[in-house]
This record gives sequence, structure tokens and C-alpha cells, in this order.
Amino acid sequence: MTDLDLDRLGQLWRAELPAGTVEDLQRSAARIRRRARIAMIVDYTLATACVLTIIYLIASTPKLEVMAVGGVALFMLVTGQMRQRRLRQLELKGLTGGTASMIDQSIVRAEATLKRTKSSLLLVIPATAVGVLLGFVSGDTIDPLFDRLRGDPISFILLVSLWLVVLPMMIMHLLLSMRRNHRELKRLKALREAYRQEEGASASDD
Repeated sequence: MTDLDLDRLGQLWRAELPAGTVEDLQRSAARIRRRARIAMIVDYTLATACVLTIIYLIASTPKLEVMAVGGVALFMLVTGQMRQRRLRQLELKGLTGGTASMIDQSIVRAEATLKRTKSSLLLVIPATAVGVLLGFVSGDTIDPLFDRLRGDPISFILLVSLWLVVLPMMIMHLLLSMRRNHRELKRLKALREAYRQEEGASASDD
């Protein structure tokens, strides 16, 4: 069997899943690959900026506590990027094989996306805390910058407001992404179950 009985699947899914199974999987895979590429570019850009900032702070304030906290920050950054890269390799793969194989590959891809999003969410607070701590122990380098900002109240207020807005928005974005990924994973698993039932029904009819 190579094609789905769409009438039977429509009854099983109660119109919750699209009729064009293969086309839907291919469109979903293309969306995930597109999002993964964009996220990869953003992540690499931010990671590069963070690494350069950490190196600058360590070089500008060569104290033991700065090197220790900077080392922790670099370790978190590198290990986080390695995990993100490994999961993105799964997201960037194309679909191959028959319908059943495509469904299984789509589930693996959706699970990788969910794991990557969870990992990012779990790192937000610790990474922010380490960043604040690094800024605190790098007082000799950071303080003059903040002194200049305090001399310009508008710039200082904008900077603080930016962080107060960006961090919650980042967390909200990750939570919404997780919710969307959960729905997609649930839909794909329902599709796999319906396809297996259809295959079983067709085999018994034969």
C-alpha cells in the first residue's frame, strides 16, 4: 500500500488533520528547516557577540573572580551551542522514503525542535544570572560605562527598559514555541496512528 484512504482517515481524524498527507509533511519540514536556519544565524551572531564581550571583560579586568565567572559563562555558552547544533542537524534533514517513513522522520524532527526549545528556556535564567554576576565582578570595566549612562538619564532608562522587555518577551516566545511544538508533535503522532490503522485495515481487506 502506497496511498492513504483519505475518506477513512478523515473519519479517524475528524477533520483535524489535512488531507494531503505527504504534501503536508513536506511543507511542515520546509517550515521547520526555515525556522532552524534563521534561529541558527541568530544564535551564532549572539554567541559570537557574547564570546567577544566575555573575552574583553576578562582581558580588561584580569582578576581571579572575573576569569572564574567568565570561564563558567564560556562553558555554558559552548556546551549550549553544541547541544543546539546537534538538535538542529535533525531539524535540517530532508524527508525521504515512503509516507510511513516521512511521518516517523517528522516526529523525530518535531521532538528535536521541542528539546531545543526546552533547552533554550532552561538556560535563560542561569545565563542571565551568570551575565549579571560577570558584570558585577567586572566592576572596574563596567562601572565607567554605567557612570556615563547615568549621566544620560534617557539612555539609561532605555537600556533598563529594553532588558525588562526583552527577557520576558524571550521567555514568552519560547513558551509559545513549546506549545506550538507540542501541538505539532501530537498531530504527527495522531497521523502515524491513523496511518497504521489504515494500513492494518487495508491489509485485512486484502
